[in-house]
Amino acid sequence: MSDAIETDAASRQTLDRRNLLLGTSSLVAAAALASDALAQVLKALPPPDLRQQDLQDA
Repeated sequence: MSDAIETDAASRQTLDRRNLLLGTSSLVAAAALASDALAQVLKALPPPDLRQQDLQDA
């Protein structure tokens, strides 16, 4: 009986590690995508001095 309990506990620990790795990988992938999207948005914006002129003209 104790062997079954130990095997079950080891199995849960393995699953917890897998879930942690999967969650971490997902978080890193999402951050990389968000970072790439932010970089594209920043490239598309006009330089800061032009944005100030647009605000003053309005």
